[in-house]
Amino acid sequence: MLGTTLDHLLTAARYDSGTEALDIRPLELRPLLRDLYGGYVGEADKRGVELRVRPPRSPVVLQTDARSIQRVLSNLVANAVKFTHSDDTRAGRVLIAARMRGDRCRIDVFDTGIGVAPEAFEEIWKPYVQLNNVERDRERGLGLGLFLVGRIIEQLPDHTVTMASVPGRGSRFTVTVPAVTVDAYVPMAPAVPEAMPLPDLSPLRGAYVLLIEDDRDARTAVARLMAEWGVRVTAGVSLSEVLEKEADSDRTVDAIVCDYRLAGGANGIAAIAELRRQLGYSPAAVLITGEPDIEPLRVRAGPDTTVLHKPFRSEALMRPLLRAVAATRELERG
Repeated sequence: MLGTTLDHLLTAARYDSGTEALDIRPLELRPLLRDLYGGYVGEADKRGVELRVRPPRSPVVLQTDARSIQRVLSNLVANAVKFTHSDDTRAGRVLIAARMRGDRCRIDVFDTGIGVAPEAFEEIWKPYVQLNNVERDRERGLGLGLFLVGRIIEQLPDHTVTMASVPGRGSRFTVTVPAVTVDAYVPMAPAVPEAMPLPDLSPLRGAYVLLIEDDRDARTAVARLMAEWGVRVTAGVSLSEVLEKEADSDRTVDAIVCDYRLAGGANGIAAIAELRRQLGYSPAAVLITGEPDIEPLRVRAGPDTTVLHKPFRSEALMRPLLRAVAATRELERG
């Protein structure tokens, strides 16, 4: 909780001071909406909330900073899911809807949650403000999400955020972003080639990797991907399951691949450290995360751990595994 608080406050401070590097460039909207849905549909399902996305009729290209707009929309969707509940009288719903209005794209996050009273409309943008949470239940957040949203939007050119709400019925947060439809978008010539040639995968054949991922679909997908490269994978939902399976193996572990957020409040950085301790040596690792800001994770994870942000291309995982296998083989030869 303290780490999350510090991350939010430092991020807000960077935007306030102008030290957060902004890279305003074209960004396709549909992949952004798809990633938002993928990032929160699991939590919504657990809460009995229906999460839906309604993209614009025509593909849209935003003119924005990708990391910043992801932070903004992630905080809004996370809040909407968190404060929307289903009961016997009403099903909880959250809708992310986008549409063009002139030279702006309007992105609405609707929810059927608890709503906000008119007298609190200004208060909710202040730090540590949490309406209807007098007991300060940290599972309901820290009261910094909307504070960070406001700070970010202030620094993004021609971006706005507004809200409307009815207590007991729900809220609507609206973000407007400069944008054009795809048919009006003329892309600039790329400064670098869009695709680099894939490396030789033969060193991965026979490599041995431990995988910890508590999401079944993600675990299956990553394990299958590595298996296609010839990697032998021991996978599990938790550190204890992987350790139990690994106990019967006499093979040298070439690399560890681990999700950051694990079941039961565990995190991948601690899991990787414990795996290394149990193994008695320190194979290189890959930490996979959907966190909006991955720089603090890179610092905490250390130089022997590559941090990948979801979603990632297959070659982004391929390259650190190749480096890990090369390092292991060098040690074996030495």
